[in-house]
Amino acid sequence: MPADQDLPQPLQEYSIEDIVAFTEEFRETLMDSFDAATENVLSTIRHEDPFDDRHVTAAIDFTHVPYHVWPWIDKERQIPKADYSPMVSGYKDNGEIKHGYTFATLTIVGNDIPIILGIEPVKERSAWEPEDAPADSKADVVDRLLETAQ
Repeated sequence: MPADQDLPQPLQEYSIEDIVAFTEEFRETLMDSFDAATENVLSTIRHEDPFDDRHVTAAIDFTHVPYHVWPWIDKERQIPKADYSPMVSGYKDNGEIKHGYTFATLTIVGNDIPIILGIEPVKERSAWEPEDAPADSKADVVDRLLETAQ
């Protein structure tokens, strides 16, 4: 939470809509700190000019962070948990279906110095969600990361 705010009640008592709004507010505060820290790193190394050649590499990576709570009340009857975290999605890891949060990062490397310039949470649609559930396009996520890097 932002330093000047507290939750008036325990997180478990909020609706999914409230949690999504809270997550977005939390993300904005966290990203402000991340951006300030990145700018500090860049200003510290600018005089060394680590990106002075034409061989600067940018890499975008989609990473899953496992979440070990089952999304279903009854999978056979296709009954999902109503209060399941909306940012958790299903993914395959070595052929095994898992659940977790997905983040995309953009890292640049120049003269062997890696710096993460951007990070974006990725909302993917999963089998336990309605067909019209919102989901992020990977192309849009990549565009946002590249815009941040520039």
